[in-house]
Amino acid sequence: MINEKNPILDYLEFNVSDHCNLKCTGCALFSPISSPGYINILQHEKDMARLAILFSGINIIRLIGGEPLLNKHILDVIIISRNYFPDANLHILSNGTLLKKMSPKFWGIIRQHRVEIDITLYPALVGIDKTIEKITKLHGIQFNARQKIFFKKYMHPFWPIDPLSSFNSCKFKYSTFLRNGMISACHMPSLVYKFNDRFGTNLPTNGAQDIHIDGLSAE
Repeated sequence: MINEKNPILDYLEFNVSDHCNLKCTGCALFSPISSPGYINILQHEKDMARLAILFSGINIIRLIGGEPLLNKHILDVIIISRNYFPDANLHILSNGTLLKKMSPKFWGIIRQHRVEIDITLYPALVGIDKTIEKITKLHGIQFNARQKIFFKKYMHPFWPIDPLSSFNSCKFKYSTFLRNGMISACHMPSLVYKFNDRFGTNLPTNGAQDIHIDGLSAE
């Protein structure tokens, strides 16, 4: 049950699928080097229940990846998220390429639970927004597109830098990320192990907080 006396969390995102059907160079979530992996539904419900105790609400919840539509249980993730946070702005961040294949049940749940579809128009996807706009309009779904015309390096694995300075200059800071009961200011503490495993680096994987510790407050 939501405690209305607690603060509101502005933003939360989590991987529904680790892998993707595209192989974009420089993917911030390391999808091209990720093994197929999906969110644990039981863990997700446990985590949402805990966050509903810690926070009085969440403004924006975004289901991301990888490509979230690869997960055949994505509707369960949507229903659980909406049940615990009925007033949140619920979004799916997708590359849009699988939307034409989604079932009527998918569109019904999306509409019933007031989910918006977001896509980022990377250079290879320019033009797909017209098709997606027609599909989402047909099903009465809000569709948002943002064009990406340049890329920026955000990780310097071999450049010693003060952690605070790095955090202050990071474009991902405060993109609060949740994974398996651990919450962090961005996705890096939870996902950088993929980079380490692939390239033999030793980037730090600490920096996430266990939300299930007794006595923990929202602050």
